[in-house]
Amino acid sequence: MNELPTAKSRDIPAIALEVVQEPMFLLLLVAGVIYFLLGDVSDALMLLGFVCMVMGITIYQERKTERVLEALRDISSPRGSARGPQVGSSRIRGRPAGGGFVNDPPACRKPSQCR
Repeated sequence: MNELPTAKSRDIPAIALEVVQEPMFLLLLVAGVIYFLLGDVSDALMLLGFVCMVMGITIYQERKTERVLEALRDISSPRGSARGPQVGSSRIRGRPAGGGFVNDPPACRKPSQCR
């Protein structure tokens, strides 16, 4: 099939969970907590503030990427024309229907009949 694989789109909490689970962010969060435990509150707040800012940018970029991939899947999917009394003239997705593609003639749906 000439379509990009469909992937389940991720919402913002799922993206945020993936970002928080990245090793570099975990390391920086642990370093911020250690700063707090050692009593250097200003350094801890600065480190954690920048970590949160970078996480926010990363989440924004991931969400933007999700939307672009979704639009690309929609644009790149095969399409065909359909005409009918109720529909008029419209463009439809050319996905497989039954044994073949939407625009295949009925006689060619089985390989033995296509000779």
